[in-house]
Amino acid sequence: MGGSLLFSLLALLLLPDHLVLSWVVPVGNAASIVCYAVVARLGAVDARLRSDSAALPAAVIGAALSVTWLAHLLVFPGTLPPLTGVEKVKDISSWLCLAPPFATPFLLALAALHVPRPLADGWRWARAALGMGLALGLGLVGLAALLGAVPKDGGLDEDAFVLGNHVVGLIGLVPVTATGVLLVRLFLSGHRCDDRVLRGVVPALALSSVNSLLLLWMTAIYSPVWYAIQVLSVSIAIALLFGQVNLYSRSVRAELRAIGRLEGSFRTAEALTSSLQPAVVIDQLLEYGMAAVEADRALLCRVEDDTILLEGCRAQDPVPNPGETYPLSSAPIVQAAARQRRIQVGSGPVAPTWLSVVRGHRVGPSIHAVAVPLVCAQELVGVLVVARVRDVPFGPGDLAAVGTIATVAALALRNARQFASVEEVSRAKSLFLNMAAHELRTPLSVVRGYASMLRDGTLGELSGECT
Repeated sequence: MGGSLLFSLLALLLLPDHLVLSWVVPVGNAASIVCYAVVARLGAVDARLRSDSAALPAAVIGAALSVTWLAHLLVFPGTLPPLTGVEKVKDISSWLCLAPPFATPFLLALAALHVPRPLADGWRWARAALGMGLALGLGLVGLAALLGAVPKDGGLDEDAFVLGNHVVGLIGLVPVTATGVLLVRLFLSGHRCDDRVLRGVVPALALSSVNSLLLLWMTAIYSPVWYAIQVLSVSIAIALLFGQVNLYSRSVRAELRAIGRLEGSFRTAEALTSSLQPAVVIDQLLEYGMAAVEADRALLCRVEDDTILLEGCRAQDPVPNPGETYPLSSAPIVQAAARQRRIQVGSGPVAPTWLSVVRGHRVGPSIHAVAVPLVCAQELVGVLVVARVRDVPFGPGDLAAVGTIATVAALALRNARQFASVEEVSRAKSLFLNMAAHELRTPLSVVRGYASMLRDGTLGELSGECT
């Protein structure tokens, strides 16, 4: 926006009053066509990738304005020699030049007020948005062709064209001003409108407002203001293009993060199943759980009736000692996760009493926490709690990551516990057998000794009754 305004100011100050540069319109139109076509394509791809409606307005705008500017480029004098000099074609070209500045403020205002929502079928909605944009663009072209075909004495002269630009600029200020007031009210109420800025809608709307003001100021074709208007028209397309590139890059990063979470889940599953020792499994679970969501703390709790048994804890600051027990009511987020069997998110100062004071030393409060129930075959194996001390809330990707880990962790932890129980039974059996053998060995040795002495006659001859 700053570069466009600077260029416009230089054009106003440095260009002569009437300098004919016939290449400006074709070059500007071609640049706008390319930008809007890419915007439409990226908007459709983003809606398909993220299944979100954030980019659908840009897809509609890109499709509509690319068709309109393409039609204007084709009928602009000099582009197609057979059409050059035809009076009706010149009138149609003039009306087509007015169509984008007329439609752009309204389309951008609707896009700025659009609230993104999840889509069940992103690709179907993307096709619908592109179809709506093409229909709108063709409608603008048809209207311009109809107005240009109306018989007029002498055609649409320069004065009438300038007057038409004044009317279009005045009309364009209405949606821009109304949307600007609404956005300011949203900003003052605490909504920063970051998503609208990132989509390129707010910068494009600001450029459109400047363009509408310049349309009111324009007095002649090929004047400095006219050239500034041409540059701003392209700048609007560039602003939307940068916004869609930003959305597309965020979609790609989200896909890469999803792939990373999937790879992390495989590594976690491999690490958790590499050992059948509960202590090792718990330690691996806490380590990978913290790494998956970049948490500052991780705890594994075992819920028994109304009591929490802390089985493992990992953090950089002082933490509770494993094996300690606390009332279940002292940790509402753990209690909700255990009873509802769903992931629970705590926002704001989450500081359960069992984390605040631990055996004489104080643990700093967690700003954001997530409690993940570990459920296997309808059995609550435990509750994994990950927390952040810094003020960075957990997003949907973080919840998906810990949810995937929880599925594997529940099975691995249950198997480890069952194996430990079997080992305990086996050790008890071995201990019993060893004790029984030791207790029976001594009297049996005495009996064997006496039997041997009786057999070899050491104790003398045996009576008939003994034999």
